[in-house]
Amino acid sequence: MIAVTAAAPPVVVGIDESADALQAVRWAVPAAQRRGAPLHLVTVFPWAAPPPPRQVRRGAAYRDTLEQRAREHLAAATQLAESLAPDHPVESILRTGNPAAELLAAASGAQLVVVGRCGDAQLRPIAGSVAMAMATHAPCPVVVVRGLGGAGSANGADQRPVVVGIDGTEGSVAATAFAFEEASARRVPLIAVHAVGGRPADAPAHRALLDERLRPWTEKYPDVDVRSVITLERPVVRLLAEAENAQLLVVGSRGRGELASVVLGSVSSDAVHRAACPVAVVRA
Repeated sequence: MIAVTAAAPPVVVGIDESADALQAVRWAVPAAQRRGAPLHLVTVFPWAAPPPPRQVRRGAAYRDTLEQRAREHLAAATQLAESLAPDHPVESILRTGNPAAELLAAASGAQLVVVGRCGDAQLRPIAGSVAMAMATHAPCPVVVVRGLGGAGSANGADQRPVVVGIDGTEGSVAATAFAFEEASARRVPLIAVHAVGGRPADAPAHRALLDERLRPWTEKYPDVDVRSVITLERPVVRLLAEAENAQLLVVGSRGRGELASVVLGSVSSDAVHRAACPVAVVRA
């Protein structure tokens, strides 16, 4: 673990009423420890100023109930984080307004955002459509967590690999850098997936191209054991298959090469909603 400094950009976690929000906390705590980053837990109380007629009709009691629930879930998340890392700095933040806009504001200057995949409709959850908004617009990588899976995955003992989709675009390069950093920090293997068109006979040329794209990272991270996968399948099909036995799937947000679907709204969207493991969406 790296010592936390006051100047370190935080790891921000979106909190709502869902169980996945607590899973996001479990994922984020060791991530913040590895980075030497303070942990900011953020929940958004969705009360507009001025409130729309629907909220006005429900009255102050309804507003107070929603606010109290938001505070209770934020307190539960804070208690969990502090129990997992008693000596790590944790800040609890309650914001009011549009969940996507407020969480994006909280993410300004962050080095990583972590959200749960599913949420509760009454509090306009951080996850779901808000998670996709974060993945599209956040200025840093966004990790979407549904379940951690696998014994020990929250405490650093998980030996399952990190999986990354590679196509040579700027988004893919950023995703590859993030994936190698994560694999090295976790001391686990990396699976690099490269989807190609054409015939099986073309595989050697594609493998040589993939090796060339990976070389800067294998030289920077000689401790990471890399397995390259060349596939004729649709990118999302193979990535989701590899994610079944992975602890993290990393995708870029702007792919336009052979792995052309690694772009938010296609592979990234499918990965966020369907992958069996947490998904990191990394922008170029």
